[in-house]
Amino acid sequence: MLVLGIWWPRLTDVGVAAGFVTGGGVTAALVVAEQAGVKMGALTSCPAPVAVPLSFAAMVVTSLVTPGRVPQVVGRMMARMHLPEHLAGPPAYRSSRDDDRWS
Repeated sequence: MLVLGIWWPRLTDVGVAAGFVTGGGVTAALVVAEQAGVKMGALTSCPAPVAVPLSFAAMVVTSLVTPGRVPQVVGRMMARMHLPEHLAGPPAYRSSRDDDRWS
C-alpha cells in the first residue's frame, strides 16, 4: 500500500481496502492452516511471498475498476513529493496555522 500510495496517483480507498482484505485474508488462512497441522512447506511458515503480490494485484485491479476521481490536488502533491522543490511549485494546500508558525 505504501508503494502504490506514494507512486501511483490512481490508487483509491476501495483499492486499499481490497488489498488489506486480500493480503490479511491470505495470511490468516495460511497461518491457521499451519496451526491446524497442514504443512505446505515455506508457504505456510512464511506467507508473505504469496500474500504481498496478491494484495498488490487486488489493489491495482480494484482501483482500476472502481470509479475513482483523482482530485487535482493529488497531482500537485505527487509533484511535490517526487520533484525538486524549485520544479514542484507551491504547496497543494495551506493551513492558516502555517502563517502563524512563520511570523
